[in-house]
Amino acid sequence: MMERGFRGDMSPTEGLSAPDVLSGEEIQELYSQAAITLRRSLGENLFSSFNDRYDWLNDILSGVGPDDWDKPCYHTRQIRTVESFIPTIFTELAVHEWDIRFALEPSPSLSPVCVPMLIDRIPNRTRPWSVDFPAESISQGPIRYRFELTGPGAMLFDLVVEDNIAHLALDGDAAATVSLTCDSGTFALLMWKRISLVSAKSAGHVTAAGD
Repeated sequence: MMERGFRGDMSPTEGLSAPDVLSGEEIQELYSQAAITLRRSLGENLFSSFNDRYDWLNDILSGVGPDDWDKPCYHTRQIRTVESFIPTIFTELAVHEWDIRFALEPSPSLSPVCVPMLIDRIPNRTRPWSVDFPAESISQGPIRYRFELTGPGAMLFDLVVEDNIAHLALDGDAAATVSLTCDSGTFALLMWKRISLVSAKSAGHVTAAGD
């Protein structure tokens, strides 16, 4: 996508649709099936192929000049700039490293070096908020979960749940229904739906005060 964008080519990648044609769920299904097919085709060459492709990617990025960062590139969701792909690449490496380590280690955590960038990306995430919260009753109305983060990238996040849909509120001015404290790495894993709020609280990674 970026490589073609450098050449002024914004046409869809072979086998993919024009931007904004597919829904988020359809895009996820497309990517998932493509990943499964690729994994099966690579067999024992998975790790070496991964390294080769990232060497190729790093070579491309090392050649990006000052006038290249704003060049438009194709993406399934929308036309994006070269620069916008960098946080995505960073996130993929950080979160999927955790996925791999989760299968191998008892209590993996995100790299502290990666966490501030992940936290910085959360307000601008394009995917629907899919964090699991207890369903609110009609009498309750909106429920405001206030997360006070500690550690790298620490800040205050308010998540408001209404009609079982969560949205982000950054002001922190309204009274919170429940206040939660956790480290920023735990919050990032929660936002990328790697862990649940219930499991994080049970493991002692989140403390809560309020209803």
